[in-house]
Amino acid sequence: MDFFVLFDAFGKVMCPSITLRQAFIDSLCQKEAHNINPVIGISTPEDIRTGSLKGHRDMAIPFPGHPLPKTADYLSAQLILEFMLHDLYHAVRASMLRNADIDLIVAVADVVRKIKMAFHNEYIQVKQDFQQKKACFESSISKYPQEQQDQKIKDWQKYEESANNRLDYLRRTRKALGQLAFNLEDLETNEVTWRIYPEDYDNERFRYHLSNILFQLNRSSGQPWRELLSETDAGIVGQCIIPMIIGNLSNPQRFYRYFCWEIDREVNLYHNKDLSETQKKEYVARSKKLIEPLNPSAKLDKLQWPTFLREANIDDKWSAYSKLWTWLMNQCNLLIYFD
Repeated sequence: MDFFVLFDAFGKVMCPSITLRQAFIDSLCQKEAHNINPVIGISTPEDIRTGSLKGHRDMAIPFPGHPLPKTADYLSAQLILEFMLHDLYHAVRASMLRNADIDLIVAVADVVRKIKMAFHNEYIQVKQDFQQKKACFESSISKYPQEQQDQKIKDWQKYEESANNRLDYLRRTRKALGQLAFNLEDLETNEVTWRIYPEDYDNERFRYHLSNILFQLNRSSGQPWRELLSETDAGIVGQCIIPMIIGNLSNPQRFYRYFCWEIDREVNLYHNKDLSETQKKEYVARSKKLIEPLNPSAKLDKLQWPTFLREANIDDKWSAYSKLWTWLMNQCNLLIYFD
């Protein structure tokens, strides 16, 4: 599709009306078309999530006191028209997905955000504990004899280093989870669901959704602004979200082998050429750990999760959601044959 057909007028640039842009999306995507929603200034992640569920996409409009950024998704957007073109692109991409699939993508993102909140709460708790212990140390150290002071300072420095490492890990993981959730909600998927074939719907739907999750998991690898999950934390996310998308899948192990092969292939494609060997190994380990619930021989034990994650009850709605989603997919599968 050529978005620039709307902006090209005999070799010159024109600014098409929002009505014309909407007509373009309606004609291209028909019943799945999202509505363009003009807003002053930029939208929040919550605005994007709401629009994804309600079938509209915000289009930013500048106003005095509400200028538009000069970048969009880390891409240059020096002109207002460039930023609005970027929003149009997202409106089209969202319109190329089935509404039922959007609901599932956002539900997966919600679970990722719930995990992120657990990490955030743990970060706050660890930081408060550290600050309290620091205040206690600083107020009491002078009361000890010099010999004891030296030992207590060494002990404190050891604890301080450990606490700072813990805080850094929690902060980076929290950011990585937030980026993953937003990437999912943004609906810039690696494939469009128009390519799901009705004669093999359950398998194709699962392959599509897991491919997209893996794409978002590793998106922008190697970029300085992107935080990526560790292998262990990717495994926790996988245990939480794989049951949500598995539906009526008849042979999970076959898909486990297929995705292991796909991950090994993907990491060596051209768009990953700038990754170091270490980054490539992390890419593969992180991705294969996420899909581990598909492997029948894998021993998944939530008791090995950190205590703060187990106490967050992240998976308390898995069973009910999985049953509901299976029912919905059965209905969608039937409807496809009559479209």
